[in-house]
Amino acid sequence: MIDMLEGVLRRPKTVFVLMVALLVAGVFSYISIPKEDSPDIDVPVFYVSISQQGISPEDAERLLVRPMETELRGLDGLKEITAIASEGHAGIVLEFDISFDKDEALADVRDKVDAAKGELPADAEEPTISETNFALIPTITIALSGNVPERTLYQHARRLKDQVEAIDTVRSADLKGHREELLEVLIDSEKLESYSVTQQELLTSLSNNNQLVPAGYIDGGQGRFNVKVPGLIENSLDVYSLPIKQSGEGVVTLSDLAEIRRTFKDADSYTRVNGKPAIALDVTKRIGTNIIENNLAIRAVVDEATKDWPETIQVDYMLDMSSNIFEVLGSLQSSILTAIFLVMILVLAALGLRSALLVGLAIPTSFMVGFLILSGLGYTVNIMVMFGLVLTVGMLVDGAIVMVEYADRKVHEGMEDREAYIRAARLMFWPIVSSTATTLVAFLPMLLWPGVAGEFMSYLPIMVIIVLTAALLTAMVFLPVTGGVFAITTHWVERNAAIVLAFLFGVISAVSALAMFGAMIGSPDFAARIGEAPLAVPVAALSFIVVGVLSFLVLRPFVRWRRQRAAKQVELENEKPSKSFRPVTFVSLMFEMVAVGFAAYFAFFLVTSRPEIITGSIETVFTYLSGLAQPFAIFSHPIALDVGFYLTVCGLAVVAVWAGYKTISPLVHLLEWVFDGVRKRLGFGTRNGGGQSEKPAELTFDATTVKGFTGLYVRHLKLLAGNPIGNILTIVVVLGTCGLIFTSFSSNPTGVEFFVDEEPDQAVVMVSARGNMSAAESLTIVQQVEAEVLQTAGIQNVITSAFPPGGGSGPQFIGGVQDKPADVIGEMSLELAKYCCRRNAAEIFEEIRQRTASIPGIKVETRKIEGGPPTGKDLQLEVKSTDYDTMVEQVARIRSKLDQMENLLDQEDGRPLPGIEWQITIDREQAGRYQAGIGSVGNMVQLVTNGVLIGNYRPTDSEDEVDIRVRLPADERTLDRFDQLRLQTDLGLVPIANFIDRAPEQKVSAITRRDGLYSMMLKATVDQTALDAEGKPVTVDAKVQELSEWLDAQTFPDNVFLQFRGADEDQKESGEFLMKAMVASLFLMFLILLTQFNSFYQTFLTLSTVVMSVMGVLLGMMLTGQKFSIIMTGTGIVALAGIVVNNAIVLIDTYNRFRHDGFEPLDAILKTSSQRLRPILLTTVTTIVGLIPMATAVNLDFFTQTVAVGGITAIWWIQLSTAVISGLAFSTILTLVMIPVMIALPSTFVRSAKAVWVWPAEIMARRRARKELQQTVEVETEADQDVEWTDPQQEKERPAAKVVSMPKPAPPKVPPQEELPHAAE
Repeated sequence: MIDMLEGVLRRPKTVFVLMVALLVAGVFSYISIPKEDSPDIDVPVFYVSISQQGISPEDAERLLVRPMETELRGLDGLKEITAIASEGHAGIVLEFDISFDKDEALADVRDKVDAAKGELPADAEEPTISETNFALIPTITIALSGNVPERTLYQHARRLKDQVEAIDTVRSADLKGHREELLEVLIDSEKLESYSVTQQELLTSLSNNNQLVPAGYIDGGQGRFNVKVPGLIENSLDVYSLPIKQSGEGVVTLSDLAEIRRTFKDADSYTRVNGKPAIALDVTKRIGTNIIENNLAIRAVVDEATKDWPETIQVDYMLDMSSNIFEVLGSLQSSILTAIFLVMILVLAALGLRSALLVGLAIPTSFMVGFLILSGLGYTVNIMVMFGLVLTVGMLVDGAIVMVEYADRKVHEGMEDREAYIRAARLMFWPIVSSTATTLVAFLPMLLWPGVAGEFMSYLPIMVIIVLTAALLTAMVFLPVTGGVFAITTHWVERNAAIVLAFLFGVISAVSALAMFGAMIGSPDFAARIGEAPLAVPVAALSFIVVGVLSFLVLRPFVRWRRQRAAKQVELENEKPSKSFRPVTFVSLMFEMVAVGFAAYFAFFLVTSRPEIITGSIETVFTYLSGLAQPFAIFSHPIALDVGFYLTVCGLAVVAVWAGYKTISPLVHLLEWVFDGVRKRLGFGTRNGGGQSEKPAELTFDATTVKGFTGLYVRHLKLLAGNPIGNILTIVVVLGTCGLIFTSFSSNPTGVEFFVDEEPDQAVVMVSARGNMSAAESLTIVQQVEAEVLQTAGIQNVITSAFPPGGGSGPQFIGGVQDKPADVIGEMSLELAKYCCRRNAAEIFEEIRQRTASIPGIKVETRKIEGGPPTGKDLQLEVKSTDYDTMVEQVARIRSKLDQMENLLDQEDGRPLPGIEWQITIDREQAGRYQAGIGSVGNMVQLVTNGVLIGNYRPTDSEDEVDIRVRLPADERTLDRFDQLRLQTDLGLVPIANFIDRAPEQKVSAITRRDGLYSMMLKATVDQTALDAEGKPVTVDAKVQELSEWLDAQTFPDNVFLQFRGADEDQKESGEFLMKAMVASLFLMFLILLTQFNSFYQTFLTLSTVVMSVMGVLLGMMLTGQKFSIIMTGTGIVALAGIVVNNAIVLIDTYNRFRHDGFEPLDAILKTSSQRLRPILLTTVTTIVGLIPMATAVNLDFFTQTVAVGGITAIWWIQLSTAVISGLAFSTILTLVMIPVMIALPSTFVRSAKAVWVWPAEIMARRRARKELQQTVEVETEADQDVEWTDPQQEKERPAAKVVSMPKPAPPKVPPQEELPHAAE
């Protein structure tokens, strides 16, 4: 594998062309790929709708729901079936497993519905089946309003609908707020009775005279002729002449009995736009099309179609999702560019310009290859895809940094540039592959996330996997080749620096010369200016030559002098003796902790007191900076002032650490001198520990010679890793820190939520009222609320719908309001102003509630449109039972508890609303005496209500069929009229009051059945702005727990079943999955690491960093006060599992190479830590810096040169990015200490045990040697004294000492190696 990689890298031209081709293809893919707001998610829900005019909820449940339930219950993969029976309608919601095949499931549903149709009543309408998809939300609303007749407005809206639907990217354009046309036949009851017309004659006359007659053709052998019999009604005049009854020569037509007029159906709802009556078109785009192009095409078509319309008709565009797309994608693009900018600055400061350019090249290359793959797979760009890019900005450069850093170090050691990059690719191949693989396997299980939330979040791991795979290809193939090309270019520029600089100066002078003649390069009139000034080009050429030559003559000696000076500096640097630093002791470590503690207390004092001298100075400086230029205006923002204050505090804390330690350093040196004496007295050697190593110098590591921050780190690490006390101290501190964090979080939890509490750009105001109100009465009440809403600041557009109680739309799965109360009489869709220019939505909602609080008899509820997976109200409890009355009784009991619970808002339940309905009971026996049938009586009753449908026709001026209904005039459609109706029978006119009984009954608005049982919901919203008894914010989880404990203490009938639904149900399901995903990820990582290291000990050490990262997440949540979001924070923890192990992989892989080269364990881990510190810190900090724009919601817009703080979707990613930042930072800090200590621990304890075992023998041997040495010294001293005293002259004649050569000791036996040591080269 590695040899094949090297073979590819030896062919740079092919690789370079391939990289450029992928970049260009990726750019074109990003430009052409469809862009949309929500992901294209097939929600596993189908909705079967069945309508029947006038049917009651009880009859709908019995005649429409149960036959459908029986058939649909046997569907494969069906998760839940919910049926809702209401007046005139029955709906069945089918929820499948998320892994379902949509096309197969839809075909199965159609088959079952077709099988059940035979059991439905004859006058029930054809069932319709609707699918659900996140992408099927209306993308734009077109509102038509004006002071024109209703028919004129409707006709214009109908024609506009057809033109909009002709656009190839438009799926549908649905009219809202219009009334369908109707041909109304108003019967004169007296004429009906005087002509003795029966109901049968009246109702069958139209069907007998409105038929299509297929007359055929005549073929007599001498020609062929079609025969046509026009029998269809084409206009209202045809209805006038319909014969009803014939007697003798006279014929009674419909016009003799009734007034016939073309009108509209009775209003059952009203639509208003910004306080004016209107008709709205909700336009939905096709799945997978570009929302931006779609809405631009819609606007173009509408503008073209309406340019000749009357000025009184006003056309408005509202709820345009493409503007939200621009804002969301623009915000995420700014976050990505900001992250790239910060990462580039960091890498430039750490590795230099050439390495920074290489690492920076990895970001766009990986992104463009990712977009190319994304486009090839048929995906679209949405908010989840863009966030996947943001999440990977810091991660995708990890491999590039490790590879480039290693090559950079080899180049500085003298290796040829191209060979250094190839060498880096060879040696870093498996560590980088393992690191990428562990990250990928952390995200892989997230693809199996169940439910709608899982489908919504699946785009994140898909994008991460695609981008990180592209990043691996870039780091291993493209960067080594590009690094070699950069090196060749750089060396050529260095060799010819004078020529290059002279050429640049010449070009600048030529451009300046052209500018003097008014010819600016890049301006539209450049060619014209050149033509007007014939001397411009010769002067520019002359300037180029003269300035270039002069610059070359001036610069050449300067460049030569700079080279000589640089070479001399390198030579002097090499000749300098290496400086040795003081080793770290437990004494110095203890006093360092004292200095750090003092600095921490000082920082705490500054943060809590916020001295005026600091805050005032920062505010003065920032105010001055904000006035210099527009981009600096961010410095006047309160967040910028806070950031400046905390950075100042951090700086002062660092100064306090240095000053504190410098103050006590004399005491440290004194105590170290004392302990050195004690150590020598006891025979423990020097503070450096032990004696000299028997290994050669190239296989040992001296921590006292390492400079800078790395040396400080290594010397502290040597104290902790090379000493049993340091080992134990490190383990105790790490475990104690983790335990302290866990117990602190457990005692002070920040709360749990399913999804983030995002800032909306759309909202809904719902008006609830109870009673038997008409649509007109509902409109009157809703208009009062609408007037207050329109006066509220921060609202751009308001679309109002008013309807009778229970007359709202069916279930809303996507894009609307979840859990709509049953007593809603009006809804107002609010389009809020741009986020930058308004208050928070919570303040707007609060003002609406205060403004409408004084309106009597209604309840006003504000809801935001949920941006993530739909969950509905915070608290949802389902009560199911086999008996309807028992269920209602228990719901009332639980509702009383809900009303008593504190900090709950907008409580509701599914019990029948208070109201009455009139039930007409027919005495069948008595009706039989009068020869009156139930069907005839029903038709007579319908004359008073909605009318009897006798047929329909399609007029020439309409594209829709128009119903023909017979009914009584408006002044006769009253309750009292039921007592006056008379039925024409064979016995004559019979008052129907003789055999019917009219009585009021409790109204049943709807009956819900779920999985074959009666079902009702209790719902409430948690007031999360309130505080509990302990002063902490109230959480949804706490309220669910409180209600659950009360329910557990109660006794319910055996046929009553309780279950929490909504966010709590999704939260538990997602939480369980994330735990399983974490276990699966850890197991897969375990296999990869075990394969890489072939060591259980090192594998478990690496996986321990995951536990540390979780502690870091909890610490970050405590510091920021954020709640634990099941989706976002949970996803962050799973992502962390794959990220944090990368540092340990790089560390341990290098350690194993040093051990293979012959280093002792302690020397190997110390040398590893010194070499890997920079890449580990770089990869960690780049990932953190890449996520800082998301965590702080601060973005730099490089196109408009502005700084954006906050945004509509900014809050979505704060919790996830904060989890990754805090977990990664905490884990890296501990990894750099814990992993080296634990790796060195076995050898340290073995060495210490051996030392303790032989220590007594060594003490005795040292004492014997000291005694023998003293005796020898005494004998030699006496001899020397004898010579000096006996013959002084002999001392003078003693020959001087001579230098003799000693034989060189043989080198230690080291196993022969074919090449240089891998990591020690």
